[in-house]
Amino acid sequence: MNIATLAAATRPGRPSPWIAGPRFDLTFFIGSGLIGFLILLVNRLIPSYASLLLCALVSICLDQVHNFHTFSRTYFDLAEFRRARLFYVSTIVIVLLVFVGVWMAGMSYALSLVVYGAVWHQTKQHYGFVRIYDRRRPASGLGRLDTWLDNFCLFGGVVAGMLYVFRLDQLGELDKSLLYPHVPVGVAYAGFALLAAGFVAMALRELRRYLRFGEVAGQKCLVIVMAVGLVTGAALLESSLIVMLVAVTSFHATQYIAITWLYNRNKYAEGFRPENPITSKLVHRGWWLYYAFGILYGTCTALMQRIDLLVPVAYTFAGVHYVVDARIWKVKYCPDLKTNLRAAQALPAAPAVAGSLRAAPPEPGA
Repeated sequence: MNIATLAAATRPGRPSPWIAGPRFDLTFFIGSGLIGFLILLVNRLIPSYASLLLCALVSICLDQVHNFHTFSRTYFDLAEFRRARLFYVSTIVIVLLVFVGVWMAGMSYALSLVVYGAVWHQTKQHYGFVRIYDRRRPASGLGRLDTWLDNFCLFGGVVAGMLYVFRLDQLGELDKSLLYPHVPVGVAYAGFALLAAGFVAMALRELRRYLRFGEVAGQKCLVIVMAVGLVTGAALLESSLIVMLVAVTSFHATQYIAITWLYNRNKYAEGFRPENPITSKLVHRGWWLYYAFGILYGTCTALMQRIDLLVPVAYTFAGVHYVVDARIWKVKYCPDLKTNLRAAQALPAAPAVAGSLRAAPPEPGA
């Protein structure tokens, strides 16, 4: 998910450094990374068979749920679908053909495409959050070096963690079918050394920002620390690419579910909309039902992956999510992002929505 261009959604004057508010952002956009660390801890303390259960739970309850929520604001929305009908239809056809071809070449190729595509896709989402948080502090920017250092720490952190895993001759029982390059140990350690230097530079940069402007860019730094910490933590503690992916996916999916809920809740705050009857109705029933439909979708796709002939179809849903996501979080394609990504509006007819996914009220001057 690329939401870098959402900086255009900020309102006149000095914007709030938060997207929806401190409570909502800290819980879902930043603090949800702690779920990944909890997964690493559980996997460390109990037998390796738990990895299978962790993979299944994260896949159904988080990963597939966030895929479903992509469809909730695209293919379910007739107005959005008609706006780019050719794009949405051709995406399904092309992605399906690609996965059928890759699957016919071998299951290891199909699984590797999904796994490595997911790593890139998730890192790009974190990059989007970093950029929007960065641009919501225009008065304390430090120029292009700021952006370069953020990118180095975020993308470099993911690469360093994966290089450390790739130093192994075998990734683990769950990873036998994955294709990967074997990396010399020295290269893996060099990657961590460069990453450490990048984080020292980031700390010094924030010190300079504080001395010059009296504030630090805490939000974007926390997103980077969470994202990189999960990858490097999984690499150092587990040396398993699948466990790493499960931990990172939990963070990525929770961020995504929350921001899509925020968008849909604001868009359909006025009530039922005939162009998207499913999502507008679910939003007013409550976040729990909206989430439950994602669980149902996740269960169905998980069962599809157990049937050989349906594997390409199941993987196609993930591939469509990757491609469509690169479009729907850009203001130039979806102008209503400017109004629908902010502190959630009230839903007068739906008191049940007052659950744990309600955003904090707008801050004064936000």
